[in-house]
Amino acid sequence: MQVWQAPLQTVVPVILVMFAGSWMDRRRRRKPFLLAPLVGGLLCSTGLLLCSTFFDWPLEVGGAIAALVPSLFGDPPVVLLSILSYLAAVSDSEDRTFRIGMVSTAASAAATVTTAVSGVAYTSLGFTGVYVLNIVLCCLGLAYAHYRLTEPEPPVPRPPGVSLLADFFNWHHVKDTVTVSLKKRPGTRRLQLYMVALLYFALLGPVVGESSVIFLYLTQRFKWETLQVSAFFTFTGIIDSVGCFVATTVFAKWLHMSDCLIGIIAIGCNAFTSPVFALASTDWAVYVVYAASILGAGGFITMRGIATKLVDTEELGKVMSSLAVVEAIIPLVFVTLYSKLYSATADSHPGAYLYISCGVYTLGMLLYCAIWWLQWTEARQAKRRKENDDMNGVANAAFEGSFTTDVGSEPFENRVVRL
Repeated sequence: MQVWQAPLQTVVPVILVMFAGSWMDRRRRRKPFLLAPLVGGLLCSTGLLLCSTFFDWPLEVGGAIAALVPSLFGDPPVVLLSILSYLAAVSDSEDRTFRIGMVSTAASAAATVTTAVSGVAYTSLGFTGVYVLNIVLCCLGLAYAHYRLTEPEPPVPRPPGVSLLADFFNWHHVKDTVTVSLKKRPGTRRLQLYMVALLYFALLGPVVGESSVIFLYLTQRFKWETLQVSAFFTFTGIIDSVGCFVATTVFAKWLHMSDCLIGIIAIGCNAFTSPVFALASTDWAVYVVYAASILGAGGFITMRGIATKLVDTEELGKVMSSLAVVEAIIPLVFVTLYSKLYSATADSHPGAYLYISCGVYTLGMLLYCAIWWLQWTEARQAKRRKENDDMNGVANAAFEGSFTTDVGSEPFENRVVRL
């Protein structure tokens, strides 16, 4: 069943993302895409609740509901796009990284909590109770988002006589999304934007690739049971949540570190711990090594923060759409690479795939350094231009004052004689 579920869960949201970003910018409406994934989750849980009630329904019905319904409402790429665009639109550049980080921290903490209580919830409530609980949570989320969230700018109405579907699925939106990623920008901003796209590969690639083989690695290398693996995943979620909080609150908010510096620390931490994790031979070493990479989650926050600061507010949706497409391509590359590498080295050295992660993280660290150098160079040049402008302004003011003192203070007749 996963053979036909995977394309539905990947292709459909990517198509929606290509239209959604430009439509957000053109109509100045981001709230609908914050609500749409919640509606999709509500309908999906309702459908699965019916499947758990009527046992005579084929298994494929439940599989189609679980894969197709959330995808049609854009989950998860569209919800991530809308959250980042909304935060960037309502925040200034100084607080943007902090707010994105707090959302990442909340998402990581929520995933950790749900992973920890999922087994208990299923044992206590069963399938029916779990789906009812999810329906209640979706309704609460919809009510909060509808009544509490407001658009940062007045929406632009669609042209008269144009339906909502025709206005949304307009091929000009796709063209605008591609064009805004290629357009020339002041200074080196376009080059920095391309580097951020490569950073997506360097940061998300190893995470996606490792997640596809980590269960096999732990069960084969350390002979762990499913319960032990689940406990380790809960531990990793806690570590990632704490790391996001530290990077967001301590580094960005209190110490006012630059995005690039936080990213260098985070990705350097991952590059160091990856080969050590590959050489770990005991259970406690696995926990200690992962705890040492506690700051590694901060790279995802700064990567997105840098991207939002390179473009104007009216282009945020388009740029986030382009990066969402890049993010959707990453599993196609890294899952295949890591799966093949693990299959080839499973008997000799199961942790060999982590050396690939170390190499990719090292390239990402170099990209962060390059972006930092470009930003530092531009800031220095801007400072010099400002100093030159100030000096020219002082010189002009002195010249005008001297002229007024020497000539303008004399009577008109004397000035005429002198001339």
